[in-house]
Amino acid sequence: MFIICFFAGALATIFTHPFDTVKSIRQVQIGRNEKHAKERTIQILLRMSKEIGISSWYKGNCFVR
Repeated sequence: MFIICFFAGALATIFTHPFDTVKSIRQVQIGRNEKHAKERTIQILLRMSKEIGISSWYKGNCFVR
C-alpha cells in the first residue's frame, strides 16, 4: 500500500507542479505590472521551455537542480 501511495504522490507532483510554477510567475507579473501579465498558461509554459528548458517547469522542486 505504501508503494502505491508513493507513486500516486509522485505522479501528482509531476503533473501539477508546472501549473503551480506558472501561477507563481503570473502573480509576480501582475504585481510588477509586466507586459507578459496577460499571457495564457500554455504561452508561459512554452516561453519557459524555449528560454530555459523543460526543467524550468519544475523549478523549486527538490528533485530538480
